[in-house]
Amino acid sequence: LDVQRDAATGVMEVALNRPKELNAFNPAMWIDLRKCFEAASSDPDTRCIVIHGGPCRLFTAGLDLKAELMGGAFKQEASVDLSRKAMRMEPTITRCQEGITALERCRKPVIGAFHSGVIGAGVDLASACDIRYCSEDAWFQIAEVNVGLAADVGTLQRLPKIVGNDSVVRELAFTGRKMASPEAKELGLVGKIFATREDCLAAARKVAQEIASKSPVAA
Repeated sequence: LDVQRDAATGVMEVALNRPKELNAFNPAMWIDLRKCFEAASSDPDTRCIVIHGGPCRLFTAGLDLKAELMGGAFKQEASVDLSRKAMRMEPTITRCQEGITALERCRKPVIGAFHSGVIGAGVDLASACDIRYCSEDAWFQIAEVNVGLAADVGTLQRLPKIVGNDSVVRELAFTGRKMASPEAKELGLVGKIFATREDCLAAARKVAQEIASKSPVAA
């Protein structure tokens, strides 16, 4: 993560920072997210947070399967029984969940500025933000089904409450299809759509500065 805080405004910016890997989530990123947002939550000088995808072509490609496989979380001997496999997987899943839940639990408002592909873990992250903006080229995809996984890092719990349409969420989760920005706006996943990623990020910064200027108790 690339983290910057403007001392004058109290706005912190958090950028996903793995552009060569399309901002895919590796084990370190989940941990960094948790630490970053837990620290920001208790930092009196941080008043509002903007999270975005930085200069990467996509906001995020989702889970870095290669890194997770090398870590051994998903690669287990065929002879190991199912219950033991599940027990070995639990710490990895919990680590991922804690990284995303840190955004939701953060006491400071979190604004997400999304562009291009918001895939898998990106939807988990978006669902945990307080305010969500996106660019016209943004698309959202619950892609876990395409690799034989469940979206168990928060999407299935948070997204139905955000969009208020259980049927659509189930369709997105079961098919793994892409949801373009107009549909995301129509469903209420994002509040506003902007022409470019630059316009989107500028709007997120502007709102963050306005929020930061208000009473921290009210926020």
